[in-house]
Amino acid sequence: MVFQCFLDDSKDQHQNQVYVSAGFFGTHDDWAQVRSSWAKCLRDHELEYFKTSEYKMLEGQFARFRTSDYPPPAGREKATEIRNELLTIPRSLRGIKGIGVAIPVADYEKGCSRPEASDFFAAKPYRRALEGVFDVMARSIKTLPGKHVVRFAHDNGSDYDELRSYYEEYKHLNPKHAKYMAGFTALDDKGHPPLQMADAIANYMQEKGLEWLKSRQTVVGEAPFNVHHVGVWTEHFMLSIVKRNLIRLGRPIPQDLESDEYG
Repeated sequence: MVFQCFLDDSKDQHQNQVYVSAGFFGTHDDWAQVRSSWAKCLRDHELEYFKTSEYKMLEGQFARFRTSDYPPPAGREKATEIRNELLTIPRSLRGIKGIGVAIPVADYEKGCSRPEASDFFAAKPYRRALEGVFDVMARSIKTLPGKHVVRFAHDNGSDYDELRSYYEEYKHLNPKHAKYMAGFTALDDKGHPPLQMADAIANYMQEKGLEWLKSRQTVVGEAPFNVHHVGVWTEHFMLSIVKRNLIRLGRPIPQDLESDEYG
């Protein structure tokens, strides 16, 4: 069976707090139901597509919610109502599941500052978030009975060629996972509801990530979609990865990482 995973990225305005790679995956039949329900919801609200940047700024498809017909805060409330309605669509379909990896920038920089981490984390935060999704998807597909693969699709932004190179490098470095990975393509999100959903969940996760940074505790509240995996790369998690790789390569373990808490 072929699973399709649609992904997008999100980051805070100044790109100095949190990076997120997130989206949804499911089978071809599952996605056919999503496309139909998503398109109907957009038609009901007289929208051609959903895009988070336009939703946030009340521009483009959401520009009418800044007019005199929607005095503040009515326009923002209506836009939020529409986004929430769209995000509940995958909840009604058990086969469509959300997946995401968030990387707090401060934690990432602390982890990368350690000399023994340089071989494992010398890359942009979003690359690691994207690779985190690759890892979770490959491991998940591997556990299913029968033969399965997953195809990835990402918004066709200006950095697509760079993201595709990350995909190819990940496959090269992880041959056991590569056999479950069946491609990485670029699509125009305005014409593909699954990518509009990915855009929405990535932004939703970024909002929750910023909330998490304030308290360092799990944000209470039920996600408006079926969650398969949501991960946060804290400094502790990164150091655990460093330790595992040092053990794998037979290198010495720094004294402060010898504790079982970094197992």
